[in-house]
Amino acid sequence: MINHTALPMVLFAAAFASVIAPWCWLQGVQRIGSSQATLFMNLVPVFTVIVSFIFLGKVPTWYHLIGGSAVLIGLLLAQVKFTSMQTALSEKVV
Repeated sequence: MINHTALPMVLFAAAFASVIAPWCWLQGVQRIGSSQATLFMNLVPVFTVIVSFIFLGKVPTWYHLIGGSAVLIGLLLAQVKFTSMQTALSEKVV
């Protein structure tokens, strides 16, 4: 049984996980394409650390910072490669 204290948290989690997050994801896919949007799935742990710091006061440790840096560097490299592939393909078509 869910008590009156937990009910708002359950409703928020249900609304966010079932409606808001998928809608935002689909909007992003529609705007930037699925191949680009997939790269951003790797940012979930980074945003988790940021949100836990803001709302829970959990200070990130050194391994959070190293992991987050690795994710960001990987995304940057993937973005550069994706952009160069798009440029090469567009030049090949023309």
